[in-house]
Amino acid sequence: MKTFKPLATLSIFCLLCFAQTTNVVAAKYDEKDKENKLITAKCHVLLVDGNESIYFSRLPYNRFKSLSKWVVGKKVLPEKSMEKVKVYNAFQCVLKEDEFSDVKAQLLDKKVEY
Repeated sequence: MKTFKPLATLSIFCLLCFAQTTNVVAAKYDEKDKENKLITAKCHVLLVDGNESIYFSRLPYNRFKSLSKWVVGKKVLPEKSMEKVKVYNAFQCVLKEDEFSDVKAQLLDKKVEY
């Protein structure tokens, strides 16, 4: 009977190690999926012609933080316009389902048809 206890203890230890390793591997894959997942974001921008607009972008989740810098200088098509206009400044970028902190941006966002 004395050989049973060390063998049982070793078996339980191995099972716990395997379970922990499985959790770590699963967490790594979840993080990679999150980074590669496409999201829709919106930015409150100032155009070179002086108008303010809401710009929408579909991009990978890991590029969202740099969107406000990336959009500056890009040509966008404002709502109800036939010509593209360059973005002069980006005030704030948020996920599509989130609200802007600025009241003016919130009003512009309510006017935009999705």
